Amino acid sequence: MWVVGKIKQFQLEKIKSNLKEKEINGCKIDIYAPRFVFTKKVKNKFIKIEKKLLDNYVFFNLNFSNFDIASKSLKFTKGLSYILDNFKSDQKGIKNFIDNCKNFEDERGFIKPSFFSIIKNSKAKFLNGPF
Repeated sequence: MWVVGKIKQFQLEKIKSNLKEKEINGCKIDIYAPRFVFTKKVKNKFIKIEKKLLDNYVFFNLNFSNFDIASKSLKFTKGLSYILDNFKSDQKGIKNFIDNCKNFEDERGFIKPSFFSIIKNSKAKFLNGPF
């Protein structure tokens, strides 16, 4: 089951280390944070900049038979601000988005620019969320 959480800024590595400690207790939680790279021209030099696609939002895959124990374990992780509500009802949409992102990743794990051209050419609308 996929869960969407908002993390505090620059805390992704801290969350990963905290979750590795919790894996010893039997909870298997995977993190997916889609990233992309773009080049920016600064003072006649091109600089590659790496950014997260969803800023401070990441996906957690809870591979645990008892969901309540895993969600409580995730809820009290250092560096995590909160977990978005209604993730249970929208599992299909979350899974489709993650699969779409993974299909457009290159060998280094960054999303290709063709991902953005498809989004630009199609009509998309957010139905609900934290905005």
